[in-house]
Amino acid sequence: MGSITLRAVSKTFGSTTVLRDINLVIQEGEFVVVVGPSGCGKSTLLRIVAGLERATSGHTLLDDRPIDNMPPYHRNIGMVFQNYALYPHMTVYDNLAFGMSAHKVPKKEIQTRIGQVAELLELQTLLRAKPSTLSGGQRQRVAVGRALVRQPHAFLMDEPLSNLDALLRERMRVELRRLHERLRIPTLYVTHDQTEAMTLADKLAVMRAGEVLQVGTPKTVYQQPATVFVAKFLGSPPMNLVRVESRTRGAMNPVGGAEEAVAMPAWIQEGWEDATDENGTIWCGFRPESVMKRRGPGGLEIPITVEAVETLGPRCHVHGSWGGQPITLTAEDGAMWTRGAVMRVAVPWDQVHWFHGRTERRIEPRPARLETLETGGAG
Repeated sequence: MGSITLRAVSKTFGSTTVLRDINLVIQEGEFVVVVGPSGCGKSTLLRIVAGLERATSGHTLLDDRPIDNMPPYHRNIGMVFQNYALYPHMTVYDNLAFGMSAHKVPKKEIQTRIGQVAELLELQTLLRAKPSTLSGGQRQRVAVGRALVRQPHAFLMDEPLSNLDALLRERMRVELRRLHERLRIPTLYVTHDQTEAMTLADKLAVMRAGEVLQVGTPKTVYQQPATVFVAKFLGSPPMNLVRVESRTRGAMNPVGGAEEAVAMPAWIQEGWEDATDENGTIWCGFRPESVMKRRGPGGLEIPITVEAVETLGPRCHVHGSWGGQPITLTAEDGAMWTRGAVMRVAVPWDQVHWFHGRTERRIEPRPARLETLETGGAG
């Protein structure tokens, strides 16, 4: 087993920059998920590690050895694709054996490896079947098995569950995680699905427009998002983000709203001028699950006009607005929220997030003054 290191990797196609100065490390035994919207460059990043694309600048290392000029078939990296890429005219056994046969692995060793992988992935009864007779989950296990029999130094997975239905995706997530815990092969997994990212990853890298905005554990990235984009991208429902301005010292209003001003923390007031954009506004954010009906003093206390209530089994989503800006909160009892009513709610101060009005980077209290996090900081 080994590690994968990306150092200042950039990629351009003509005048279009797809990746910008990517630095990322997948340690031995680590499951790293790169998550981001379609077109952010995550699949290109994976192809560079696999050797299917050449970086314009920067270096890729496997076990601290540069592999920029190494052809794909010498890298010993197992890759699992979105479309499975199984040979339809071959049996499961032959699909599993194909790569080893091409590398002249002895027949007896091929049989041994396939037997071990088939047992691990519960494919023993399917070895003589053709891919067309398999379910989506079975085909996915064959695709994983084909990469696994190579005994790779690392795994690369390119949205491998996106073609499965919701229930099967959930089951396969559990199977992939269990498989990783057993084998501890360093894995780089790319997806646009935040649920996959949060449940599978040891370490999460959030990408946007060819840049890595933040790297950290799922818990850290969720609880301390480095930018407005990260805050919006992770979470269902996503974080509430409201542009606020200060019309009265020590208080703030939602931009454009006529509601009464609400108090702000002293450290935000002290650093207000350093944190605002050209219009004198900053971002105030809080997770839907952090909002509660007012329970005494303390925290961010705001009036919300209730507009709709969605019941989702054991909980509900309450949609409303504060000063004309949309707000969503989660609650256990939808009957407590009346459409059209103005409800007073509160968010504990330690669960309120602040972002620079212009750079949209996270801001934190610092002694004497307010400072902004550098791009990619964990918060």
